[in-house]
Amino acid sequence: MVDLNEALQNKKGGIFIVSNIADKNAIDSAINQHQLRQLDGKTEQEQSDLLLKQITRSNQLTCYSINTDIAFNIDHFIAEVEKSAYQAQSSSKDSTSTDKNYDPLFIISLDENDKEQYSAAIRDALISRNYTAYIASIASGYNTVAEAQKKLRDGFFQALVAVYRNPDNKFQNFLDALRKSHTPLISSGLPSLDKALNGGLDAQLYVLGAPSSIGKTTFALQFTDHIAAQQNYVLYFALEMSANQLYAKTLNRLSYIDSNYGVNYSDELPTPDVSTILHGSLKKTWPKGSNTLLILSKALEQSGDLSQYKRIYDDYDLQRPTISQIKKYVTEFVIHNPIKPVVIIDYLQLIQSEPENSRETDKQRITNAIVQLKALSRAYHIPIVVISSFNRSAYNDVNADMTAFKESGDIDYSAEVLMTLNYDFSKTKIDNVEGMHDKGFKGKTVQQWLNETKGDVREAFNIAKRQTTRYITLNILKNRFGAIPAPTTLITKPQHDIFYAINSKGKVEKPKADIKNLIALKDNRIIYADKQSNDM
Repeated sequence: MVDLNEALQNKKGGIFIVSNIADKNAIDSAINQHQLRQLDGKTEQEQSDLLLKQITRSNQLTCYSINTDIAFNIDHFIAEVEKSAYQAQSSSKDSTSTDKNYDPLFIISLDENDKEQYSAAIRDALISRNYTAYIASIASGYNTVAEAQKKLRDGFFQALVAVYRNPDNKFQNFLDALRKSHTPLISSGLPSLDKALNGGLDAQLYVLGAPSSIGKTTFALQFTDHIAAQQNYVLYFALEMSANQLYAKTLNRLSYIDSNYGVNYSDELPTPDVSTILHGSLKKTWPKGSNTLLILSKALEQSGDLSQYKRIYDDYDLQRPTISQIKKYVTEFVIHNPIKPVVIIDYLQLIQSEPENSRETDKQRITNAIVQLKALSRAYHIPIVVISSFNRSAYNDVNADMTAFKESGDIDYSAEVLMTLNYDFSKTKIDNVEGMHDKGFKGKTVQQWLNETKGDVREAFNIAKRQTTRYITLNILKNRFGAIPAPTTLITKPQHDIFYAINSKGKVEKPKADIKNLIALKDNRIIYADKQSNDM
């Protein structure tokens, strides 16, 4: 029989098992039963010696129970745990446990229903206070510790000892993951892109790199809105644009879709775009009864529905944030919501250094940020999509590869999936010749201009940026858990903040207004109403 007093002791500061109330009772019951069995057949003196050891052991092993109140004040919870730990220290008769070497061991073992939502937050909070903490499963194969104690009987105590002896049992964690039902992949809204991503977004780190002004934010925001339309939460960290600007881009795209891709806009009125939406009076620009105003009204309703699942953090909330500030927002969301979010970082290079690392280089800053974002994705099992700029040497490279991320931190090493967007000069036609010396290239491709004029590639980029319809190539340079697919051809119309995809058969895939089954927001939904007197 395992000697309880030897098997479950940490002389540096005790063992604290963090669980819920029902599981605490199950653990206490298993320990008490084990204690009673140890007394069987012993002499009175032997029983007295064992009981003395068990009293000493009671100061070593504590099961700290929690309930869902942790979701509202994790700092208070950690303070209570620390208080209990130091009370145990002060009451211990073990003279070796001093303030200098005090090192309690925390084993976080929650029910399967709570494990992923709370465990990482508790562990990170303890580790940030320089404690030793592990997430472990005492009840592997069972939903709760109480269920495991009931079914395993004597074997439960052995499981308890095994967890203490190896709390960081990664193979057991792997087995536990295999037992769980598979989390569905999250669609981007474009079937060709989903196919390139092995079916959609998984719980891993994605990095999307591109030169400036190609539409990185527009592209990320479009699949953000599609994810929200499927009632999945998205946390969008907008470090470059304001929330109002992003909402205007969403409204602009949805109204374009609702207008049958521009066909049903009022011919005699301005076509909506972000600038007009943000700076114009909607009722004055598009009068009552006009098709365009009716379309915008519907799109505004859809945007309101999406906002329930799309959380935007802009410079009003975070001015050039550190990675720890971003982690805090994500952690607070996770412990308040059972549905896991997708996290979008727009964009990586604007994340600041931590105050204690203020002298680090830009490369070190980006490396630290990307490594911690990867750890965050793993801790909470969530997809994180990070938008990144290229290094300067790749700004005008239409065939940018992994070297475009060099000197920008360890992006290419840390990302599970590394993607790039770049112009396809061979398909982008010149319909806007403004600023061009030779107007005769209208209707020709940018590549034809480049070949015939022997022009500069940088100027070719500038020409491509001015076109109303641009062809973009999406390349997946790295796919840690899958094959490297063929490039995906995209079409973007910047005026309407929209991206299409072209599938392998040459068919254009257009995003749809797929806002469905969302809880309706009943008030203040319509742009124009007779009872409203204020201009919009």
